[in-house]
Amino acid sequence: MRIAPRSEAFLGSLIAGGATIYAVHLITKNYTSLSAIELPRGGPVEICALGVVIWLHGKWRSATRVRD
Repeated sequence: MRIAPRSEAFLGSLIAGGATIYAVHLITKNYTSLSAIELPRGGPVEICALGVVIWLHGKWRSATRVRD
């Protein structure tokens, strides 16, 4: 199965956006003060990075043409 570059970019942006929302949820779940904010270890940060890589790959595929 081959996915279109535009669909790949869209899927990557959805993954990155969802992971960002989840990371913000984890950060603000037990929010008490500005000094108590800690980035979540593992999980959503890496998933967000993976979504950005998928998005970039889709954009790269749509910007290049392969000659046969």
